[in-house]
Amino acid sequence: MGDRTHVKLTVLYEHAEQALALLRGSNGEPEETYSNIDGFFMHFYEVNYGVIDGLNHFIKAGIPYSLEVGSGDSYGESEEHLRYLEDGSFELKNSEKDWPENTIHSCIEAVKVAQASGTTDILAVLTSLLDTASTPSWDNQAVLAKQYLATQLINPQ
Repeated sequence: MGDRTHVKLTVLYEHAEQALALLRGSNGEPEETYSNIDGFFMHFYEVNYGVIDGLNHFIKAGIPYSLEVGSGDSYGESEEHLRYLEDGSFELKNSEKDWPENTIHSCIEAVKVAQASGTTDILAVLTSLLDTASTPSWDNQAVLAKQYLATQLINPQ
């Protein structure tokens, strides 16, 4: 046993069955699922340390996802997002949700870096930081995931 929490995993509706099949071997069935116009949602409860095994298979399968992990005794809330990019690659983005400590620390570091590089537009720097902390868009992910899979056929990594 470990530090247990709840996890919400979101995929595009068109990837729902494939995602469930990839998860069945290592995580079992989600306790709750539902879908709407925004996607297909899977809820897992009592997850050790918020770790869902098998998400690395989603990358190879071309399944973009968002993972929201609740806080546990030894860690705070976090998010992980897999998105496919226009150049045929992918980006895996993680963020901690400890507010305000991590947020303020990130802002201070961004301002220090900007000042050291001679940037005077601090508002632009903080806006850019906010963009990186936001949940990535699902726009065009179905098409970009297919492009990623085609790229892997041509040039496997």
